[in-house]
Amino acid sequence: MDDGQTTFGFALTAEQWQDEADELIFRMTTGAATIAELKRLQQLLEYRMHALRTGHHVAEQAPSVTNLPPRLNELIGEVVICCAVAEEHASELLQLRSGDLDKAVDGFGSTSTRLLRKLKGKIPDELHERFTDALDFRHYIVHGVYVDAKFLLGKQNAFSQDGYVAMKQSFGNDVPGYTVRYINEAELVGLRDRLTSISAELSTLISQAMDGFGGVGPERAAQ
Repeated sequence: MDDGQTTFGFALTAEQWQDEADELIFRMTTGAATIAELKRLQQLLEYRMHALRTGHHVAEQAPSVTNLPPRLNELIGEVVICCAVAEEHASELLQLRSGDLDKAVDGFGSTSTRLLRKLKGKIPDELHERFTDALDFRHYIVHGVYVDAKFLLGKQNAFSQDGYVAMKQSFGNDVPGYTVRYINEAELVGLRDRLTSISAELSTLISQAMDGFGGVGPERAAQ
């Protein structure tokens, strides 16, 4: 059945559609809607017209595209978001440490291995090590394929009862293969919290860099 998800790239229940449409219509009538919100309202209305034209109700909730429990899906999303924040902070710190806000420093906007390479010697070694470990785990979370641990580790394995294995293709090896990492809810919560802590420490370093950067003040910030 064509429920509109393929056509529009998202799926909503009738209640979700109504709630979002009502909010956007209110913002439009009060003159507070942004261009992006007006475009979203247009998309929602087209979505509804599609449902009426095809004789289908507004789509049901989009099905899960993974074999993971909902809580693990949520935690993976939180890890990805926290990692992005930490990488953004690190990139901003690199720029401030360069002493020039008008020319992008080499490494600004970088992520992962390249970012870590540029951070070496610019943040405390202990923080760099923790960030490296966190990003290494993040590679498995983002690029891995998840398999129930019982199928890979065996039923007798103590870690196989509530977890999954993230299988990631090996990079740069002559023979194709996989490396694996065991994950469960506790592992993901720990990674999320480590990334949050790293972000806080990077934020502190950013504040210190701004204090020592003479060009950063109200006038410069307003530019």
